[in-house]
Amino acid sequence: MNDLHSNLLEIDSESILNQSVSAKIESNIQDLFEAKLTSGESYIRLQITSEISAFLAMEQVQESLIVGAERIAPLPNMPESFLGIMNSRDRVFSVFDLALLLKLPTPLFSPRQYQVIVLETKTVKPIYIAFAVKGLQGMTRLAKEQISQSLDQIPTELLPFSLGCADDQESMIALLEFESILDTLNPLGYDFGV
Repeated sequence: MNDLHSNLLEIDSESILNQSVSAKIESNIQDLFEAKLTSGESYIRLQITSEISAFLAMEQVQESLIVGAERIAPLPNMPESFLGIMNSRDRVFSVFDLALLLKLPTPLFSPRQYQVIVLETKTVKPIYIAFAVKGLQGMTRLAKEQISQSLDQIPTELLPFSLGCADDQESMIALLEFESILDTLNPLGYDFGV
């Protein structure tokens, strides 16, 4: 009798678990279809430091990767924000720590792996560049009405790189401009022609 009772409990808990997974999948599918109906431009939300998040337009994003530190080859005599070079999909590109590049306060540490977002310039001959960030927090669509030109609620370090900001229910999040970030690399000897 005890075995029968434990088997029934096991079957019942497995059924509940399957229903839970099924409910999550159904909810995600509904969210996916609703997102397609939402108007506006697509943005990816980046966690740059523990305290600072920002949006970046998806227009130039090529891929996001989780990369082991050993896949990034460091080069000597480079700025602190330069992590090294790596390859993906038969392309070689530079990888920069976005927080250090934007001169944001961040603790120095060397993780075993990096969350990397690869972007492509809009030049005649496209150049690929990657930014290592603390994490990716998903994608969203923002209509023009949701974007504010008021920059008084975002960190001052992000002002030179921001097009505006958007309300994310918790706080105002900066919208970063990829070309403005690339401009910071020009004095370091990089010319992306943007």
